[in-house]
Amino acid sequence: MPVKISVIGLLFIFFGQGVLFAAAVDTDKQLRKKIDDLRHDNAKLVGELYLQRGSLAKLERSNLELKKQLVQLTRDAASRAKKKRKERKTKPASSVNDNTEVTAAGEVILYKELGNGYLQNRQFDQAIGAFEKALSVDAKDADACYNLGLLYKHHRNDPAKAITYLKRYIAFAPLAQNRADVEYLIRMLGSEGPAYP
Repeated sequence: MPVKISVIGLLFIFFGQGVLFAAAVDTDKQLRKKIDDLRHDNAKLVGELYLQRGSLAKLERSNLELKKQLVQLTRDAASRAKKKRKERKTKPASSVNDNTEVTAAGEVILYKELGNGYLQNRQFDQAIGAFEKALSVDAKDADACYNLGLLYKHHRNDPAKAITYLKRYIAFAPLAQNRADVEYLIRMLGSEGPAYP
């Protein structure tokens, strides 16, 4: 009888080992499939990474070119402004008074273009300076007021100044298409309620 029990015990052991071996082979196959899937996913991600690096390099080159253009525009604007000031100093008083409005309008345009260039390059403090210079030449320029209102709201987080500039914008451009949006923004900035996005 003990021999029968040991044979049966051996059969169970061999059967159990066979089941374990089959389970190990199945697990091994699953792991190999997972590894292959991960390798495939990794290859895709590496490919996407190289594409993104290429795109980033193009954007950096473009940004560098835009910065060079902005520097050149700044130099040109400063040169023109300096030239205009010299012309005003050398011209007789009567001709200076005749061309004052034309010169002021030109300076306002230059400062606003400079401000827009700074905005495109996300140089917000310089943009604020340029738009404020435009307003120092023409205090009723609606576009400069609008841009300053948004800059003070979003960049400087100064709702009081933002409201001041936005109200001036509405006063100088009462028929503006975005008047309702600007008035809503003024109300939201002036309220103690939830913050406006």
